Amino acid sequence: MKVSSVFAFMFLCCAELWGQSDPAPSSRAEQIENQESAKAQTLTPDLPTIFEQRFKRSEKTARRILQGTPVRLQIGGLSGPSGFAVGPSVNWQNSGDTVRANAWAVGSIRHFYSVGTGLELPRLTGRPIDVTMQAAHIDMPQLDFYGEGPNSLKSNRTDYRREDTRLDFAVAWPALFHAKPRCDLEQLFLNVGPGTNDSVTSTDQKFGPAQAPGIQTQSNFLIAGCTVNLDYRDLPENPHKGTAVALDFHGYDAEQNSLYSFNRASARVEHYIPFFNEKRVIALHGAVDMTFHNRDQVVPFYLQPTLGGFNDLRGFRTLRFYDENAAVVNSEYRWEICTGFDMAIFGDAGEVFHRPSQFSLSSVKSDLGFGFRFNNQRNLVMRVDTGFSKEGFQVWVAFSKVF
Repeated sequence: MKVSSVFAFMFLCCAELWGQSDPAPSSRAEQIENQESAKAQTLTPDLPTIFEQRFKRSEKTARRILQGTPVRLQIGGLSGPSGFAVGPSVNWQNSGDTVRANAWAVGSIRHFYSVGTGLELPRLTGRPIDVTMQAAHIDMPQLDFYGEGPNSLKSNRTDYRREDTRLDFAVAWPALFHAKPRCDLEQLFLNVGPGTNDSVTSTDQKFGPAQAPGIQTQSNFLIAGCTVNLDYRDLPENPHKGTAVALDFHGYDAEQNSLYSFNRASARVEHYIPFFNEKRVIALHGAVDMTFHNRDQVVPFYLQPTLGGFNDLRGFRTLRFYDENAAVVNSEYRWEICTGFDMAIFGDAGEVFHRPSQFSLSSVKSDLGFGFRFNNQRNLVMRVDTGFSKEGFQVWVAFSKVF
């Protein structure tokens, strides 16, 4: 045998041995396993894009500003006609969470402002009982008033100023798993005067005591009562299913003039019906505010129930209707466009009335509209609602849920 033939034979044998050291996969399962092993050796990390990185940094910065501890930025918290309101808030609690304290100073572009401080003592007696004390001053220099009743005219718009100084002491405790009663005692120092909006007439120049009770003489009030909340919603700040009921009764004792003493009872119900895996929700809400007093007494107009604004009749101006009693119903159909963004169409209907016997369906005011909801997993962050009524349309931007 030639030398060249010998080397060729040896090469073929070695090649066969090498092939036997890495045999071909004998089954489909082995082929898949080999492919996955080879792919794993060439994988590269899935890094976020530059846009995603910037968004994450912006989100962290916003959370630190709005939800930081102990100092944060508070957005909203004033009454509806205040406009955009913002200010610092300080929150503190001890290591055992047995003492919580807060203070705030919030102002708006329309010169509304609120300053105050509060102290909360949860589990004061070793049981889940919350004791809360709060002191606050609120100045609302431009509150609209159109006259009493459901037939007040939009053309009769006036404005007044209301200043409240409140000292409040409250005790709350959970009686049942879904219930939390709360009783409170409040001293209200109140001042009502001419409004500061130069474009409309001041209320005291257009309406007298018969049309606006309490416009000429005022009183401070001692307010006492209790509230019971029954909550069966899945997420209270951004509910998709469940029911919530609130019942409230408070007595208002006019300290300087008993003519203005009265009692007030309120009831509110929310119900949420989900479908399509909770991507669609029908939200229903109803509320009634009733006042009770002797025949020779009246409810001051600035303490009467009202309708109109971003939480009830969204197609009407804020505080559009005043009277001693009010009732409203709201319905919304909400659907999720994408994660964190929902749309809604809604309808509102309500009426104010002087006596229960005077409630009339012919005087009910209604509106229709649509809205946008921006939310995270558990909370509504912001909403934009546009409501249409016989008096035109209103656009609302709010940082709280509707009901």
